[in-house]
Parts: sequence; structure tokens; C-alpha cells
Amino acid sequence: MKLIKSLVNVMSRKLIKPCTPTPHNLRTHKLSFIDKVNPTMNSASILYYPFNENIRCVNNLEKSLAQILPQFYPFAGRYSKEDHLVDCSDQGAEFVEAQVDCKLVDIIGLEELNDFLPVEVGAADEVTDPIMSIQINKFKCGGQPRRPD
Repeated sequence: MKLIKSLVNVMSRKLIKPCTPTPHNLRTHKLSFIDKVNPTMNSASILYYPFNENIRCVNNLEKSLAQILPQFYPFAGRYSKEDHLVDCSDQGAEFVEAQVDCKLVDIIGLEELNDFLPVEVGAADEVTDPIMSIQINKFKCGGQPRRPD
């Protein structure tokens, strides 16, 4: 699937920090027993939405993420493997914006879609790995899944 990799061009990669800091009494989030015994893995979801050029959707998504992160403060932290906890020090969630040089219909049905994800699915236990990573992919077709007639 090297063909797909050449079609996905990452335009920006940044950390979105919460709009308000996490209170000091919530700076460490202890994991449950089940979380401790399960392997640390990135999980992935791909959602498709039509793109509207009139709306500054990427800026809106960045602002919305910054506003919601204080309510879900562990997502802006980092996992500490040795301590089995999340360090909620507001390092930020990763936000990636990519341009895709094909139409959405050209990739529907492909089994290998890792290039449309911000991180590889798999182990995620490095101290620098964000807990949450989001990637916005902009397709040539604007996200319309149908071929024009």
C-alpha cells in the first residue's frame, strides 16, 4: 500500500492544549486493575464527514478540542508505564491535518488505511506518546463518497 502513503501529505502536526489548566489535585490519574493488565495500544476510528469550504472547520475543531479537554483532562496527558498512571500535565492532544491527493471513493474498501491515521495502530507506551491523536484528512472530492455521474 505504498501508493496510499504517497497520496497522504501531512500539512501540520501540533499539540492542542486544554484552554484551562488541570487542577493540581487531578494531575495524576490512576489506572484501574484492568487497565494495568491490558497492553497499552493505540486504537483507531475513521469517521467520514463532507467538507464545506465555507466553514473554517479545522480551526473550529482545534478550538473545540481545546475547550473540551479540561473536562476530559487525561486525554491531554501522557501515560507513565512505570507508575501505571496518566500524568495529566496538559501536554496536549496531537492534532494532524493532511491533504489527500485522491478522491474518497478511490480508497473505500481498501484494507490498509493506516496512512489516514495520526499514529500507527499498536503499542503506545512511550512517555512522549500522546493519549489522544486526531487526524483530519482533506480529500480532493471534499469528502463526497460518490463518483460524479
